[in-house]
Amino acid sequence: MDVINAAVRTAAPLKRHASMLAAYLAEHPDALSNGPTSDIAPLHRLAGLLAEAGARRIAPRHPVCARCGRHERRHKRADGGTCANCRSQEKRPCPACGKVRRPYALDADGRTLCQMCIRGRRRQSEAAELTDRIADWVLARNPDTDRAAIIAVIDAVAPNLEYLRRVAAELGQEKRQPPGWPPGATANLIAALVSTGAAANVPALICHDCLQHAGPNPHISLNPVTISPGVVRCDACTRNCPACGRSSRLPGENICGRCRTDRARPRVRGTCAGCGTCDQRLGDAGTCRRCRSLVLKSCDDCGEPAHRTRSDDAWVCQRCALRRDVDKLLPDDGGPLAALREPILAAKPKTTRMWLAFPHVAERISALRDGQIALTHTALDQLPAGRDVEHLRHLLVGAGALPPDPLRRVNDWAAQLPQILVVLDQADSRTVRSWLNWKVLPRLRRRAEAGQHMGSSLGNARQDLREVVAFLSGLAATGRSLATCRQDDLDNWFGERTAQRYRIRPFLSWAKRRRHLPRTLSMPPKYRGTPTTPTDPESRWTTARRLVDDDSIHPADRIAAALVVLYAQPLARVTALTLDHIRKDGQAIMLRLGKDELELPEPFASLIVQLPCPLRDGPSMQFPGRWLFPGARPGRPMGPIPLANRLVALDIQPRPMRASALRQLSTELPPAIVASVLGLRPSTAVRWAGEAGGNWTNYVSDRQS
Repeated sequence: MDVINAAVRTAAPLKRHASMLAAYLAEHPDALSNGPTSDIAPLHRLAGLLAEAGARRIAPRHPVCARCGRHERRHKRADGGTCANCRSQEKRPCPACGKVRRPYALDADGRTLCQMCIRGRRRQSEAAELTDRIADWVLARNPDTDRAAIIAVIDAVAPNLEYLRRVAAELGQEKRQPPGWPPGATANLIAALVSTGAAANVPALICHDCLQHAGPNPHISLNPVTISPGVVRCDACTRNCPACGRSSRLPGENICGRCRTDRARPRVRGTCAGCGTCDQRLGDAGTCRRCRSLVLKSCDDCGEPAHRTRSDDAWVCQRCALRRDVDKLLPDDGGPLAALREPILAAKPKTTRMWLAFPHVAERISALRDGQIALTHTALDQLPAGRDVEHLRHLLVGAGALPPDPLRRVNDWAAQLPQILVVLDQADSRTVRSWLNWKVLPRLRRRAEAGQHMGSSLGNARQDLREVVAFLSGLAATGRSLATCRQDDLDNWFGERTAQRYRIRPFLSWAKRRRHLPRTLSMPPKYRGTPTTPTDPESRWTTARRLVDDDSIHPADRIAAALVVLYAQPLARVTALTLDHIRKDGQAIMLRLGKDELELPEPFASLIVQLPCPLRDGPSMQFPGRWLFPGARPGRPMGPIPLANRLVALDIQPRPMRASALRQLSTELPPAIVASVLGLRPSTAVRWAGEAGGNWTNYVSDRQS
């Protein structure tokens, strides 16, 4: 008690402090144990003193932001229970422009404006300051001139702030008087002042070529002067012919008439006979240069007519040019990379040559060919990490030059776990490591060994681990661990109903079963997101008719979209289809999606037999495979997300379309048939039948009767 009394006297030395502290504790009796304590200074000081004295459940606590969940001091919080950082990220209507943007800074009137308005006002202020400076320069030479007239000329000549800055910088060099002063920006201003009569006593315009006055009178109109950006020329210098140097070139002519006559083959200009473009330099056939370049000529190597390119000392087609480049990089001598030669030669020549032209690509292939870099995954891991290294690795694996290592990505992530878990205490770190070793890593290794797509699986595992570390770090900040976790800790964490917060639920359930977490704690139900709103039937059938009639859509996209729109297949199952799922029964094409086969109608029956149909012509697409939708990596299928992006580009939303198809099929067919044909779980088919309003209770008795 003496310690508590001493702490109270220290925290509230004055009587008004003690009264404030007593009133606040009477209104908030659990403030010391649950916080926040920084609402009033005496309470915050008292909590700190009691914690230093050995109190276990008492500690200084700042209020929690209602948006980001961080603890912030009271003076850093804004209205609505959010911290100043979150408040600054909220978009609101700008008082100046009215647009909904993030507040940026205060103006002179104390209003919080957006960044665009603040920048605009700063630019306006700087433009007004530069305009006044330029006007003062003119008035110093013409005191009797109206200042408003000078400012009007400046506003007409200087269209933007950059032009004003340039004029002001050039006026600052007036005392140096370099040759050809004033430059182009100031020359435009001087010419406008003289021509409008706003000022007369200004510096003379000097030709930048002959350094003479531009005209017989320094202050005459613009007629004998040509002003281009940064250059002032008199009429005589403007008419100089670039071929002979004589001042006899007429306006609109590139060279003078004498030089045109003296040339052996004069340049004829007119309308091109090929493309019909006017005012073009014509050749012997009456065509312009572009049309002449499009004429196919014979390749020096194969002799076939094609668009040629320069390779070494010959003009060859793109295919022969690629062969020349590959012969230098991968000669046909049976080396360790011999299997990589044919896929590269079969790829699209132009883009493949661009890929081989990158220095690091050619250097790495040459080093692998000569043995300077060992042909192993370990040697490739030592190269600078990047997509180019992974692309080369997949090409080598697909060509058989490098053995496949499906567990490499999983093992690399497992090797990084000690650095990730170092922020936790020893007990919690050991628990998380056990969960990873017994639950997460075995599942990832099974998927990798089965050849399944690992991008989403590894990404989800990383995100789950980040959320678990964040939860345990928050517990450690309050002085508790996983073994001493309380119900209010779980309630505070799951108070924000977002999918990210619910990622720790599998870990907590596992820890509770293994008695690492108190078994008296109750877990919230599983997270359920917003249900997908099905597409209306009319839009769905409009999309289906477009898939039937539109031959401009790529065959792979038409088949994938048809499986989603008509047969309610998820994209993960669509990308997992192989040639083994297709069977030809006479004239019918059968597709196996579930236990029973499905007969495809036309035109989808004719399109699916064309698969696999690569979407690109790169080297990675030249390896044989059985996936109907091959991906960018040899021997791997396309991922669900890239396929979804392709369907969205066709104005097809996969999830709403699939929900609409499931609703209709569940209404028209019994759940057992839907589950068997479409490959759904029986419980899923029954649930969709109930949501669609279908009543199949008497289906078996009706069939028997």
